Amino acid sequence: MCTDHEATNPTSSLLRRRGFLRGVGIAGLGVVGVGALGVQPAFAATSQNGWPAAENLAVNRDFNVGGVKFPQGVAPGAPETILGFVARQYVDTVEALITPGCWGFNYRTIGGGTTLSNHASGTALDFNAPKHPQGSRGTFNAPQVSAIRAILNYCEGVVRWGGDYSGTPDEMHFELNKPPGDPAVDALVAKIGGTPPPPPTIKEGSTGEAVKRAQTALNAKGNYGLVVDGVFGAKTKAAVIDFQSKNGLTADGIVGPKTWEKLLA
Repeated sequence: MCTDHEATNPTSSLLRRRGFLRGVGIAGLGVVGVGALGVQPAFAATSQNGWPAAENLAVNRDFNVGGVKFPQGVAPGAPETILGFVARQYVDTVEALITPGCWGFNYRTIGGGTTLSNHASGTALDFNAPKHPQGSRGTFNAPQVSAIRAILNYCEGVVRWGGDYSGTPDEMHFELNKPPGDPAVDALVAKIGGTPPPPPTIKEGSTGEAVKRAQTALNAKGNYGLVVDGVFGAKTKAAVIDFQSKNGLTADGIVGPKTWEKLLA
């Protein structure tokens, strides 16, 4: 788990993180005594991003994505809605989650300081910590970074990625970047309740989870017999062109929004 955060947001060693985090991860959106948008009763302490923090914070300890749990979970309401969305998009477009290696609530200060980490308010998640250790840059390839950018763009400034820290990078780390009650938070919750963004546009040469998703969908829709390896090669392109031709789409071999819509229908 991360231990340091830049000003206005959270990120210690993986071993220290594992020492602090022992628990199970809650996937529902409601907890008794918490407002619909996740604004909990007043606390004296707040984390770096302004959200209420406490050792006995009401958190969803069953929070999981595709069966992968985030120990000790996340704060319910808006934080869970938003971070749950980010986590699902991460799985769909960036990479699969590993366990152990994903982390959630952890009541502690930022390493070397007295400010409470955003993990202390249940408003931050770490994905695949062993693959993306704190302090390292370039742990994601270019297509993965593009997919992360698409997620962040959709969240319109409400979510911050530790890979964007100007100081010590923390590429495993995603956190809320707005305080409770901020109109942008409520707007994003409402937006997520609608239609999620399409996966990123992919074409020959692309790699990653989005390609695997397309290959799986192509096999299901057209029995193309593609190897689901996450590599967009000549066979995948040929299958895409054939699928597009049969579905009234421009047969360019590029899987963009319209092709995704047909593939995922």
